[in-house]
Amino acid sequence: MAGLPANPPALARFVLARPEARFLITGGAVAVVYIGLTLLLSTVAGLPMPAAVAIGYALAVVLHFSMQRWFVFRHVESFALRPHRQVLRYAIVGVIQYATTLAATELLAPSLGISPQIAFLGVVAVTSTTGFLMLRHGVFHAESEPAGDTA
Repeated sequence: MAGLPANPPALARFVLARPEARFLITGGAVAVVYIGLTLLLSTVAGLPMPAAVAIGYALAVVLHFSMQRWFVFRHVESFALRPHRQVLRYAIVGVIQYATTLAATELLAPSLGISPQIAFLGVVAVTSTTGFLMLRHGVFHAESEPAGDTA
């Protein structure tokens, strides 16, 4: 392909230069930690599944926020929002994604005559894409990009 570097280290640098690629890497890493930790806690450590899910989810959210701020959007020299505002907006994005997922699996799936699992897969694709855009433009944006209150 034209424009792609030929050697692996240059290709890795080329790919990692894109925030979209770093977003996908972050998603994969967080999924591995969330699933792996939850299963480890529920099997090896013997915790009840609700406790394992809660711990795994909480740690996955912290990891996800941290990787978004310091890895995915590392190209931003100065964020428009202070960290506490980023956390608040990040939480709002999470609530929107969660509510959308519930609505799609519980309401949309039956009305379309599809399984909740199929609806889930579709909504994950949609919420991942829109989530990236919301994080990019409303949470981890540069100072020069207006996105509401910067206090």
